[in-house]
Amino acid sequence: MGEFFSPRYPNNYSNNVQCTWTIHSTGNRTVGLTFADVDLETCCDYIRVYDGPSTLQPLLGEIREYRNKSSTFKSSNDDLTVIFYSDASVPSRGFHANWVFLGEESCGGNLTDSMGEFFSPRYPNNYINNALCTWTIHSTRNRTVSLTFTDVALEKCCDYIKVYDGPSTLHALLGEIREYRNQSFKSSYNDLTVLFYSDHSITSRGFHANWVFVESCGGNLTDSMGELFSPRYPNNYPDYSQCTWTIHSTGNRTVSLTFTDVDLEKCCDYIRVYDGPSTLHPLLDEIREYRNQSFKSSINDLTVLFYSDASVTNRGFHANWVFLESCGGNLTDWMGEFFSPRYPNNYINNALCTWTIHSTRNRTVSLTFTDVA
Repeated sequence: MGEFFSPRYPNNYSNNVQCTWTIHSTGNRTVGLTFADVDLETCCDYIRVYDGPSTLQPLLGEIREYRNKSSTFKSSNDDLTVIFYSDASVPSRGFHANWVFLGEESCGGNLTDSMGEFFSPRYPNNYINNALCTWTIHSTRNRTVSLTFTDVALEKCCDYIKVYDGPSTLHALLGEIREYRNQSFKSSYNDLTVLFYSDHSITSRGFHANWVFVESCGGNLTDSMGELFSPRYPNNYPDYSQCTWTIHSTGNRTVSLTFTDVDLEKCCDYIRVYDGPSTLHPLLDEIREYRNQSFKSSINDLTVLFYSDASVTNRGFHANWVFLESCGGNLTDWMGEFFSPRYPNNYINNALCTWTIHSTRNRTVSLTFTDVA
């Protein structure tokens, strides 16, 4: 194990530098490399890391700035090669990197089964020091990856798991894990990547995780009317569905949603409807069977979540939505008048308006319709 730096680090490196380091292990050990600090002229200076003993080998990544706390690489065999280049102007602080030879115990890999589990090395016994393991979970067709950690016990200061939304650690970081919480992740497309790192001291039990491929569903709906279904409707939906639709109107319009068919496994599968653009907004209701179920948003958005568990699927659901011109309200003056939308011009299609007229003390309300067409 060891460390190396750009010339003159932590002072500014020179102009017109080109440096090459080759890190070579022996035996059945690979090389783990972590950049702890990077400060370069991002337009023009760079670090490149190659998977082998020269720059003719596959390029693992190019670095121009500090990312995700650190940038970590692992060789597939005995060697990593690092090249540092600076041009003729604007030097910066440069970089600091650490490497370690990783033990003979293999870990990581490509996971392509539709469901399964994986572990830290030696789980449930303590994992090894100097581990750097990468698993890529790859689905096919219109399916995403759902990943759940069922057990996590790490050295919190120094060891970690990172989950990335794509087929490598160059994609978006979804989360970093150092202890057990209710931790689940879902890919945007076909792939999730999991990186596990341990330093040279203090190991713990490690982690256990399950994954399953999920039929892709959900989306953002912006048409003024339409319909939505559970996956494969009217055929049975798949196990492990988790779909979220957000229906978004514009202007002074709300969303009206009506379920015309619901057939679910009542114990365990459900639909939830939220009054807003996400599941963080107020829950309007949870649906497990068909009733006369209609919902209206208070502002521009409704969100619909559909969930199914690991067993017993049914036909699912069908629903229609329509955007409504805002109308109705609470009327408290002692006398007044109100109208259908746009009166005396023609009212709009798809209107649903409610007025509540409220008196005070010992008074009743008298209501007269003077014109109806």
